[in-house]
Amino acid sequence: MVVVTTNGPPVAGLLNPDPATGAAMTTVFALSAVQWYDEDLPLLYEFAYSVLLDDIEFSSVRSKAELSYTSTILPAGQEENEHVVLIRVQVFDHMQASSSLTTNATVMPTQLTLEGLSNQFGGDLEDSSTNNDDSRGLVSLLGSVLNAANCSLSPDCGSLHRYHCSSVDHTCGHCREGYFGDGLHANTACFAIGEGDRFRQAQQLRASDSALRVWKACVADDGCGLWETCENNVCMSSPKACPGACSDRGACSYRSSIDNSLLNGTCSLGDSSCEAVCRCDAGYAGDSCSLTEVEMTLKREMRRQLISRMLSIVESDDVDETTLTSWVSSLRALSQIASELSRSAKAVLADAVQRVLESAIESEVPISWKLSSDILDAITALQWAQDDLSDESDDSVGSSLVEESVATTKELLLLYTELVSQNLIVGEVPAEASTSLFSAVTAVF
Repeated sequence: MVVVTTNGPPVAGLLNPDPATGAAMTTVFALSAVQWYDEDLPLLYEFAYSVLLDDIEFSSVRSKAELSYTSTILPAGQEENEHVVLIRVQVFDHMQASSSLTTNATVMPTQLTLEGLSNQFGGDLEDSSTNNDDSRGLVSLLGSVLNAANCSLSPDCGSLHRYHCSSVDHTCGHCREGYFGDGLHANTACFAIGEGDRFRQAQQLRASDSALRVWKACVADDGCGLWETCENNVCMSSPKACPGACSDRGACSYRSSIDNSLLNGTCSLGDSSCEAVCRCDAGYAGDSCSLTEVEMTLKREMRRQLISRMLSIVESDDVDETTLTSWVSSLRALSQIASELSRSAKAVLADAVQRVLESAIESEVPISWKLSSDILDAITALQWAQDDLSDESDDSVGSSLVEESVATTKELLLLYTELVSQNLIVGEVPAEASTSLFSAVTAVF
């Protein structure tokens, strides 16, 4: 008789936040995990939080350590979730089997300005003596604050089959699982995957008949493509809308998704070749013109500092699956709003992504689909936007910036495909991924 003994994860205990309610960026929450048990000691405890409750994405408070407690300040929870922040502890035994537990804390918003945040934490970001765990927590925390959106005017996102507003002002999140839609963040409806056939048929019909590219006869809405309505027996397309109606501080215009050039015509929902963008009035900036130019300058500098700190962490950390996930998650979060990345921040981001990919390749760490997707999101943020080029009176300088961006992206994509190929075997189905800028297909023959 052969007896096989398998390892099990630690037996769950308790997770206690103290206090249970506090103020964002000021209250220090003590987090303690007690009464966890496993025979395979020592146990290691990792703490994280998420301000999103319907599209959960955890940010690190502290990486794995033997201490079963830590303390941290937290960002505010979302108003639609009654300011609840989800807190998680994940406990590992010495064979890396793990179990986790989550609980809630209520974190109320405070009136902290960007200048106040910069004054409060700027010194910590520049202090090279800060250890990696403290730096990781600070980067995660400030990244969450910088990414927080004003969602006071967002619609009922659930009825649109979208996640709640989270990172774009007054705009719903991406489509829920099983649905697809126009734009990653938008206030338009998402449709069940099966309904894509109707959209493709409408697109093919327009492509085959030039007269139908503008209008098409119909009797009812179901005779039209998605995001179209039948009005007076004609299918009418709806134009894409700018985020937050540009906060009444700018004009909505359309830009090519291919080369970032501004377009003179319209841009209809479902058209992936163009996007709606705000052209802000003098003195205002941001995707929805919700920031003053001074606030934008502060945000860009803070993101540069945070990405620089992440680069330092990557260069000094030991590589394993947990740290790799932490690096990539942080870099993706810090590059989430590309318009808030200065040229210097993009340069540091490129260095950090390159270092992450090289470390992962060298250590042969396995990667998940989520991890590879987050890496591509960070690479996508490196594109030079029209605003990056508009300050250059010398066209040759602008062209040089575009060429540099393309070259950097290609170099990083080559590293990305090398990393993905390490996780494939000969004959396995190719790994496919795409963003608004490019598609990557990796196969091993």
